[in-house]
Amino acid sequence: MIFVLIAVMSLIQENGYKNTYVWTTPRFTSIEQCQAYAHEYTDNLLAHMQDVFPGDIVNSLYCLPADKLEEFYSSSYEKTEEAT
Repeated sequence: MIFVLIAVMSLIQENGYKNTYVWTTPRFTSIEQCQAYAHEYTDNLLAHMQDVFPGDIVNSLYCLPADKLEEFYSSSYEKTEEAT
């Protein structure tokens, strides 16, 4: 199984959602490996997020199975399409 690291930001946008960011590299083969990376590089990850989303702060960092993340975005997209 492949795991990815994602950040969920704090501010709620006009659409009611929080910004998220997915690191496509590196990818991890275990949740423990992902968590260790996030712990070791926390300062760098947070600094990068300030560059990507100025004025917002990271609410949470998560390690998720890549297939679940793809499922999440697919279902979110379908719900958005149904609402329009």
